[in-house]
Amino acid sequence: MNYNDDATKEELRYAEFAKAQIDKITKARLSALSDKRDSILDERKYFIDYFYELKEDERRDLIENEFLDTKNYEKTLSELAILSKQKNEPYFARFDFTEKGYESEKFYIGIHTVTDPETMESCVYDWRAPISSLYYEFEPGEVTFQTPGGDISGDLTTKRRYVFKKGELKTFSDINMPSDDEVLVDILSRKSSDHMKTILQSIQADQHKIIRDYVEGTSVIQGCPGSGKSSIALHKAAYVLYKFRERLERERIAIISPNPVFSEYISTVLPDLGEENIDTLTPEEIVRDLLEDEEQTDFLGRAETNELYIRGKRPDAFVKNQEQYRADLLEFVDKLKNIIFEPADIILENEDIAATKEDVKRLFYKEFSYLPLLSRGNEIADRICENAKLESLVDKEYVQTSVMGMYKYTYISEIYNMFLDERGHDGEFIWEDGCAMALLRVILKEVDENNVFYLIADEAQDFSPVFLDILNRIFKGSNFLFVGDRNQIVFESSGDYISDIERIMRKRPFRKYELTTNYRSTAEIMGLANEVIGKDASESNCVRHGDAPFISECSSADAGKKVSECVCRFKDKDYENITILCKLQSEVNDIKSRLEIPYAVENSINLRILPVSLAKGLEFDAAIVWDEAITNDDKNIIYTAITRAMHDVAWFKIG
Repeated sequence: MNYNDDATKEELRYAEFAKAQIDKITKARLSALSDKRDSILDERKYFIDYFYELKEDERRDLIENEFLDTKNYEKTLSELAILSKQKNEPYFARFDFTEKGYESEKFYIGIHTVTDPETMESCVYDWRAPISSLYYEFEPGEVTFQTPGGDISGDLTTKRRYVFKKGELKTFSDINMPSDDEVLVDILSRKSSDHMKTILQSIQADQHKIIRDYVEGTSVIQGCPGSGKSSIALHKAAYVLYKFRERLERERIAIISPNPVFSEYISTVLPDLGEENIDTLTPEEIVRDLLEDEEQTDFLGRAETNELYIRGKRPDAFVKNQEQYRADLLEFVDKLKNIIFEPADIILENEDIAATKEDVKRLFYKEFSYLPLLSRGNEIADRICENAKLESLVDKEYVQTSVMGMYKYTYISEIYNMFLDERGHDGEFIWEDGCAMALLRVILKEVDENNVFYLIADEAQDFSPVFLDILNRIFKGSNFLFVGDRNQIVFESSGDYISDIERIMRKRPFRKYELTTNYRSTAEIMGLANEVIGKDASESNCVRHGDAPFISECSSADAGKKVSECVCRFKDKDYENITILCKLQSEVNDIKSRLEIPYAVENSINLRILPVSLAKGLEFDAAIVWDEAITNDDKNIIYTAITRAMHDVAWFKIG
């Protein structure tokens, strides 16, 4: 960067101006924070000192005021954290736009808007603001873009990207689009630790449109490995928080991540998009929460079940992952309503009839038919007591016990075992059985209302129809975004996850997006991955090239030494994030014990040994595939492992 150039001097001045504005806002927020803290302490002291003298409504008002002040205090703390981060990179892009009939303006884009608290003028605009779409979606020239107030036309001239390091402007360059080859190759060639941090600069026009597209209904992003589908989902979450901030004071956004490793990963990414407060769930957490109070519903976890399936020990896992299994379960529930309850007369101790058999039957099958089967009993008992004008606690408890005694089955586990007996299945409950019991729990008993406005589910190709039905029922009012890749199935499912989602999820409209360009891996890596699943290498669209993958056959005795040497070679290439990927969790400790990596090498890199099921959605500088023979066909597992790599792959076939 030529520091004597006029354009450079102007940019350096603006960088200092933007940082000064951030300092100004920070000072104002700190002052407000101090005032809020003092106000909260005064309210608490007043409440304690005059508690017995205050009227009930005054106490309530004080509690409510303190709650609101505390929320504002926490909000200000969050804003200060964002300002601190943004001072290190005030903005990452700029464009110049001349609206027809007006003078040209410069617009700088960052993770958040920076507005002078006195003049209310913005020197940096949030990347999610409508005006920012000019940077992502248009080349310089005449443009027309949509705003909440209508279409705006004008001339787009300069488009510029910036690189800051610890708050200092290091370089800038003019571009046409974030998809310019030179820009993309520069960003995508970086180490994986830096890759997601620069993703805001390189969002493609088609990706940006998905991010800003409709939120309502159910959407599916089908994308090849490295197509940016997971990052689009995270950007979408940040965009929804920005666009619907007022609504999200009452509702929330949640992300279903495939496993805790991926949850940890996205928790480091979201702050770089300007947001942090998004709930993350895993499929297991959802199912186990539903069965928490149910007896005898223990089941093997998702990963353990998958390992048994891979080893060929639980072939029923495949059957239970199909749409037919869900259909059979729903048909069973439909028949259950005719056999689960036996109405009878309720005769009190004094021989008065509290309710006849016909009364009970009418209440169960007609009046309370809108309730789940196992939730009708309490309502029926209350109605009988009300109609019979029963006041005695003893009589009420007797009626309650009598009604509940009319149920032939009350435990979810025994009801599910009836279903299994019809099908001739037995054995320890696996993950699919847990899902089936959770679906029964949702259908047969009331569940708490969920306040999730927008639910994002990653690695959706691994969701069974039964699990999708659970989501459909417990997130009734939610909008959905599912993200997946039909070629990365690790947990065996029906194979056509998009059709499953469209059929099962009732929220409409339904939309699907297809992403076919790989921005993560080199063409050489994707060529090998496609070869594994029998796909034509020419079908993959990659934006850069690299070294050919290393493929080696070795004995089990030599595997530890050979893989250790490979780790050292990757370290010499200056890779920082390296993974060794195996097929089973049970292999991890054995692999660790067989490695011979020098301490100096291991201590200078981030080396992770993971089963493929825990690496889904993640990316690494280099991936080493530890491939030992197993029973079931494993081509999708190898495909998924290879496509975790950005720059280099080594595949060790161990015999």
